[in-house]
Amino acid sequence: MPAKRIDADVQAKIAEMALGTQYGPAQIYKVISRDEKFVKGYVVPSERTVQRLVKEFRSNQTGGEWNLTMSPSGDISNILNARFQSILLSLQFITASEEQISKDTMKSISPKTAEIVAKFYQAVPDYPSNLGWLLAQYYWSEVEAERSVQAYTDYLALAPWRSQEHWNNYMNVVEAKLVEPIELWPLFVDPVNPSIPLPERLKMVTDAYDVIKSIGDEQKAERESEK
Repeated sequence: MPAKRIDADVQAKIAEMALGTQYGPAQIYKVISRDEKFVKGYVVPSERTVQRLVKEFRSNQTGGEWNLTMSPSGDISNILNARFQSILLSLQFITASEEQISKDTMKSISPKTAEIVAKFYQAVPDYPSNLGWLLAQYYWSEVEAERSVQAYTDYLALAPWRSQEHWNNYMNVVEAKLVEPIELWPLFVDPVNPSIPLPERLKMVTDAYDVIKSIGDEQKAERESEK
């Protein structure tokens, strides 16, 4: 297993919330700093670091509103399906106290995001639809920040989600250090393991939302106690 697993867990959680919700950096930092998975013996990034990462992950979210006339017909279904999956992902964040945040998440798709998602699914049309929206945008944010994406390109080339043979090949070349493991391993590698039943793989992606819901419930209780 990759050596930077714990750091990758934290970064994956930040990416999830940056791309899947309208949480501000302070709210995201609060979630991370309250999650026992990260605070027991592990280094939690500073609030300034969280702010920088959120800005980078969301750098491609601006540029107006996309509509169906802006993309070739062959790309539209992929964009809409990825959008559908991102909406389902955002449902995990809805609590009574945070309903408006979740509604705001669904305001619009930027033309740049649509372009990125379309290119992504042209390259890997069989990539799991529940993760494609996040990975496409994360990949682009790394390119925009002028950081290497070779590990992610190799991951897409080896396609560990495609079959057990593909999965084994990817694990073998990573262990042999022929390619670098991707940093967001817990978000984009573990949940695509073909040997794990689909419900369990989906649960891997959504497990952490329990922490967010618990914080929302705490905030709601605090407000009600102040009335």
